[in-house]
Amino acid sequence: MRLISSKFDYAFDFVTVVAALLLAFPSSVRCSDRASVPEAAFLSLGRYTNAFFGFSLPLPPDPAFNIAEVSQWGDWHRLLGLGKDEGSTTFVISARQMMPDDAEKLLMRAGPPIQIHGKEFSKTISQQKGPAGTRWTATYQTVSGQFLLLFDIQSLDPSMTEKFEHCVEDTIFFDPVKAKEVAGPNGRPYNPTVPQGQQIVIRFVNGTNGKPIKDKGVNIWSGSAKLFWRDTDSKGRIILDIDSSQPRELGVGPDYVFDCRSSGDANINLARTLKYPLDEIVAKGIVGENLCGTVTASPTPGTLILFVRPRTSKEKREL
Repeated sequence: MRLISSKFDYAFDFVTVVAALLLAFPSSVRCSDRASVPEAAFLSLGRYTNAFFGFSLPLPPDPAFNIAEVSQWGDWHRLLGLGKDEGSTTFVISARQMMPDDAEKLLMRAGPPIQIHGKEFSKTISQQKGPAGTRWTATYQTVSGQFLLLFDIQSLDPSMTEKFEHCVEDTIFFDPVKAKEVAGPNGRPYNPTVPQGQQIVIRFVNGTNGKPIKDKGVNIWSGSAKLFWRDTDSKGRIILDIDSSQPRELGVGPDYVFDCRSSGDANINLARTLKYPLDEIVAKGIVGENLCGTVTASPTPGTLILFVRPRTSKEKREL
């Protein structure tokens, strides 16, 4: 079912999701302490913790709520969507990048100020009659760095609106590097922007001349799954379906070629230890190191680019 709010132009496709299928948060190839995209988070049955902004809030422990697959709209990042009873109650957290001064001015105009654990928010409450009944809305906004954060609650049941108000007003902010600790042992990595069944491209480029490496075998690990084998096509690509495997990471070990991520002739252990976050590949794209030459490439969303080269005769004899 698709529900659209005329006030904020939210769009949701509600789907029931179990905790085991929650999607992982992105991190940089070099294991940056802070998540690289605003959607990066941890989610449990009773708490949402954002790993980019560094905030956490409780959620109603009601099994009737479904995690929503949230459609992005304009320049808003949709961080979390919850729905119940085919849209009779919705809760959405969104973020929009803005100049801090503009965000502060917007915050002052949005509604009466309210302090939540020492952080200034604005809060507005409204109600509107419609064919399905009176819809109660509560909206909270605050500024975090260069982003405006918006917490929007809408329900045909005023008691549900009030429950989510209590949740938002229990929001805490902290150093983002502590997100996993704050989320607790039951928090599972979550990113609402990566649907199941999505595809990524692994592209292999000759690190010495920039040409594609075609018809070569590649060892791949996805999540904790066992090793499987794929061949590159005529354009040096492997198109890979990604699913809900955990952890959300990818290991790649090209065979019969020299792996340019290493200054020595890398073996299969490199692919087992050097893992790439799937969600970062989807959102931004990743380009591996090229220690074989000066060929470079720009990251492309949905693509992992790795540099290799043919082995020399001596290197082949030493295999």
